Parts: sequence; C-alpha cells; structure tokens
Amino acid sequence: MNYLSTSRRLHLDFHTPPFIKDVAKNLDAIEFARTLKASGIEAVAAFAKCHYGLSYYPTTVGEVHPGLHYDMLGSIVKACHKEGIQVSAYYSLLFDVAYCKRHPDCEQADLKRKEVGGFWKVTCINTSYADYAIAQMCEIAKNYPILGFWLDMVGYYSLCVCNCCKERFERETGQSTPACLATARENDDNYLRYVLWQRGCVEEFIRKARECIRKINPSIVVCCNTPTSVYEKASGAFSVEDDGWIEETPTSYGSFYTYISYCSKLFASNPGKRPFEICTNRFHQGWGDWTLRSSDWLKFEAATIAANGGKVSIGDQMYADGRWEKNVYRNIGETYHWLSERESVLGDADSVSEVAVYVAGMGVHAEPIGIHTNFNRSDVAEGAFRALLDEQYPFDLITKANLQELNKYRVIIIDQPLAPSREELLAFEKYLASGGNLVYIVQPQTFSRPFAWSDYHTARPGQERHAELLSLFGVNSLSPAAYSVCYIDRFDAELYSDADHLPMLVRERAFIPELKSDAKVLARLTFPEAERSEDHFISHQHGHPARQTDSAAISVVKCGNGKAVFISAPITSVYYDRQYAPLRELLVKCLDYLTPRLAVVENAPTSMELVLKRKDNAMVVHLLNPSLARPTSRAFTSNSSNPDSDMGWVVSADRGISIAGLQLRIRRDAVNACEARLIPGNEILKVGQQGEYFVIELPPICVHAAIKLSERLG
Repeated sequence: MNYLSTSRRLHLDFHTPPFIKDVAKNLDAIEFARTLKASGIEAVAAFAKCHYGLSYYPTTVGEVHPGLHYDMLGSIVKACHKEGIQVSAYYSLLFDVAYCKRHPDCEQADLKRKEVGGFWKVTCINTSYADYAIAQMCEIAKNYPILGFWLDMVGYYSLCVCNCCKERFERETGQSTPACLATARENDDNYLRYVLWQRGCVEEFIRKARECIRKINPSIVVCCNTPTSVYEKASGAFSVEDDGWIEETPTSYGSFYTYISYCSKLFASNPGKRPFEICTNRFHQGWGDWTLRSSDWLKFEAATIAANGGKVSIGDQMYADGRWEKNVYRNIGETYHWLSERESVLGDADSVSEVAVYVAGMGVHAEPIGIHTNFNRSDVAEGAFRALLDEQYPFDLITKANLQELNKYRVIIIDQPLAPSREELLAFEKYLASGGNLVYIVQPQTFSRPFAWSDYHTARPGQERHAELLSLFGVNSLSPAAYSVCYIDRFDAELYSDADHLPMLVRERAFIPELKSDAKVLARLTFPEAERSEDHFISHQHGHPARQTDSAAISVVKCGNGKAVFISAPITSVYYDRQYAPLRELLVKCLDYLTPRLAVVENAPTSMELVLKRKDNAMVVHLLNPSLARPTSRAFTSNSSNPDSDMGWVVSADRGISIAGLQLRIRRDAVNACEARLIPGNEILKVGQQGEYFVIELPPICVHAAIKLSERLG
C-alpha cells in the first residue's frame, strides 16, 4: 500500500509554542501506534516542523523545539511502520516564526509594506528561505522512511511586495512592480499579471522541492494545503502536487455541513481523476478547542467525502506533553470501522449525474481560501448547489476543466454573474448546438460587483462578455428593476400545471430583460404597488403583488438543438439566504421542463443528500442524512473573518436521526433491469415499477446507506 491508496487518514496537529517545556515527554509512540491501528487508521501525517518554525526531530538544518529532548518524529515513524501504518511528514512551509525572527528580510510584506500574518510570521518563497526549506525537506526524506510530505500554508496570504519579490519580478518580466497593486483588483491587467507571476513562483518552488525529494526517495508524494483557492485547485490551476487536498471542518467556516459536500463535488469532477483528500477534525468549532464531536457527525462527514470519491482525513491534536485522549480515538475508530463496512461502494467511481452546476470562480485571488471568506452565496454558485442538495437532486459541480465534456450532461446551470472567456462561450454554443440545455440565473450583484472570470485577463470588458452570454439566452439587454423585491407568477402550463399558483416572492431585485422575438415567456414578473419609503410607508415588510407586467421572469429560447432558459430573478441566492422552499421547487420545475429527473427520493427531509455514482458496472445510490441542530446566532468561531455576525447557521449535532418511509425512484432507461442491495449488509430490496421508473421501498436510513443497483444475474 502506498500513501495515495490509503483511504482512512489521521492529521496529527502539534503546533507547540517555544515556551512549553518537556515537549512530548509522555508520548508512548508504541502504544499510540497501536491505538491508531485499532482505530482503523491507515496513514498519519506526523509533525516534522510547525508554524512556530520549530522541528520535532534532531535537525542540522532547522531549529529543534527547545523543549523537545528526543526524536519525536522518528519514534512515531518507527512505531507506525511496525503496525503497518503509512506516515507522511507535516511541514509548515511559509508559516515559520523562528526563521523570520532570524531573517526578518525574508518575511512577506503586503501592499502597505506591513508584515503579513500578525504573530504568525510568514516567509516569502522568493527569499533565501526557499533553499532552507528544500534542504530541510531533503534532510527529512533522507533520514526517515516516509511516503509523503504534507505541506501546509503554501502560497501568498496577500500579494507579497517584499524587496526580493519586486527584484525578481522586474528581472524576469522587465517591468516595474505595478504601482496599481495598492488599489486595483481583478479589473486590472497589471494586477492579474503580478498575481499569476507570484503563483508561478510557488509552482516552481513545489516542482523543484519535489524533484529534490524524489532523488532521495522516488515514491514520496507531495500534498499542498491552499496554494490557490478551492476552485482553482479543483479545476487543475495548481497541478504540481500529487494529491488534491483541502482542509475544512464544517464548523470553522460559513457554509458548515454543506461545505464538505461542495468541496467533494468540485474535486470529484476533475477530468484527470486526481486523488483528493478532505480533512475535517474532531473538534466542535475548529482546531484546538479541545472538544469532541460525536461519532455520528464524523460518520456523516466521512461518508460524504468517500461517497464523492475522496480520501478521508480526521484531525486531532496531542497535548503538548504527548498525551492523547482515548475518547477521541474511540470516536475516530468507531467512524472508520463503520466506514470500512461500506468501502466496497465508496471511493473512486464515475458520476452518472445528468445535471451540472458550472462554477467559474471569481477571478484570481491572492488569498489562498478563495471562497467562503466573504460569505457571498452567489460568488461560487452556492445558491443552486444548496437548492439541488436540499432537493436530493443528483448533480455535479464542474469547472473550466470540464469544458470539453459538457455533453455528458443534459442540463448545465450557470448561477453566477459570468463574463465568459472565448473558450467558455464557444463551449456553451457547441453544447447547445448538439442538444444540450443551459439555465442561467441572474444574481443580485450582476451589475454592482465584478463578474466571474476564468481566463485571468480583461482583454474584453466584463459587460461586453456578459452581453455575449445573454445573447445565447435570447436576451438583448438587461436592466435592474425599480423595486427591491419581486414576485413570479402567471406560469406557462408547461412549467406549472396549477394555474392558481400563489405569486412567488423573491426578496431581491429582479432584472428586466429585453427578449429576442423568438424567446418564449414561461413566467412573468409582478411588483409591489410601491417601494417602501417614508412617502409610501407600507406596514410590515414590503407591498403585496400588485403591479403585473409583461416582463419575463422566466423565458426560453431554442438554440441549435438545445434550449436556453433564462431566469431574471435571483431565486437561488435568495433560497440560500431564506430557505424559502417554493424557490427551490421552481428551479426543479425548470429542470423538469428540460429533462426528466434521473432519481427521486420521496418523503426525504431537506437535510438528506443524494449522490449517484457508477462503480464496478453497478449504479450506487448514496443517501446521506445528518442530524441538524437548531440554528444559532453565534455559529462563527474565532477563525471566522466575521466573528460578531449573527448569521444563524446550523452547527453540528449529537446523534443521527433514523428516517423511515423513504421511497427511491430511478429512471428505468438509466439502469439495467435491476437487483437492489442495501450496503452494508447486502440485504436484497424489493424492486417494483411505476411508469418510467423503478421503485424501491427503503428501510430507515441513519447517517448513510448505499443502494447498489445491478443487473439481476441468472
């Protein structure tokens, strides 16, 4: 077994400040390795160097932790190998307090010429630190039989304009460091050029480090944490590492339990089928709060990652004296043994989803965490993602890396204010011509914020490129409505058969489209009698639906052999904010208008997730059901960029809830005459038929179950 083939991993955190004495004096490495083995752990990332820049082995290159008096890393490696557990070395790359104190000229400097990171001193890869880090990694590779390096804090945590960066940029490009860096963002070519140049410096360093390490041990793999945004890693923009990796626990950032689903789906769709690991942790609200989440919650996260094809890593942190909590490994062990019972249907598999949400990203981010730090639900198509997730609608998240394989899908949803590149526009046109269907949903910031970019240049203005995209949907022009809310009503019978449907409130400004003559209106916009103001004071919140218009809320145009549906109100971002079910149902109605649904789970709560895969010539239906706590007004942690915000998001809960009375329907043309087996247990489930669907009555589902659908033999 090599490191990449392991599926159940442990990330062992151990950032220990230099004032701590007698570091790891109580660590019994042999007993610890036995504990990992008993917990079902196949691989561990053990600390070689932490954020303080202190090493946990007798280094001749770096600085040993002053409170450590033996080879901690070596003892863990030796004991774990005896138990058959693979070891990678954790190495904090650019966070290195000790080196910055010794070499202050090697610290990153931001646009205001201030130090980056506060107490956490951040080194720059364009200084002498690069040679230092490579020398130390080579030292580790030479002295220890590890199979991987786990590089943390990789990249620039704002734009670095230290003297070394400026000198190298001017030497390599012949240009002065752009003066506009202090004020410009993605709308400036010079800014983009500098960001991409700096990204290239990181890639060059990782490539060089990997080459040096593999001269010593060719089997070592290199994994990097946050060299770019999650979107960019998933789309292959950063490709010099061996294992796609992201560290997220749902209680550390704004999207909580859905974030693991989001990241898993993004990585799973990469055409190169690169392995990817997603690391959660055992803590209730982020690293080092010394709490313990329930095994049911860890099971849900682990199953979500593995059902989407990822490798699971659970984080723990030893106490500074080397002790560990037995209860922690009882929960991790329960989780991993439970997961191993399902491994025949987990891991690498092919998607069978017929609908995809296209994620373009919001330009080049200097910050490594390119999403979820501003909590904007439409920057990265989270509105459509959340609506389909809550509806148990099978779908993928795709990126520009998937442009050559759009025909895999019957419908593609664009849920961002996208200014497409020429490559994207041609791909969408070709897709429509061949019979594919597009859905475009406007967003509140369509004209007030930058468009999503995917080609990293501004050769054509964003508005012009956006207009070219609108043209595909039969829209000549688009202008914001005068009212801050709108209603959608007067539905075409092809969309809603219920002619008396309640006008559907959208608590955001709509946009008025000027349609081409061949566009068909499927629903229309209605507005309040007046906008609420001192002169027109309306009780409660906003006016009732009063001003009916002929303006299209939803329209469709034939394009090639396909259809393009345009939704002029931001129904998905409002659904993300408000959880107003009719908006989710409206999106599904639009999809039903274009293609029959592949799978339906009747009577499922919105907390349940559905993942469809094909593995070993069988379709596998994963049903994931977390228990949900009540919303809290203090869901953020100190890690959040907005700790005082009262957002009322969901946090983790204690126990899984068993859901009964579920019925699974699978479209008959998508699977062979099938036999259904419940995994784990291999129980045969009764399969019936109803119209165009196979119908399967399901037993109660708690946390996760898989239904394996295969051709009945004999």
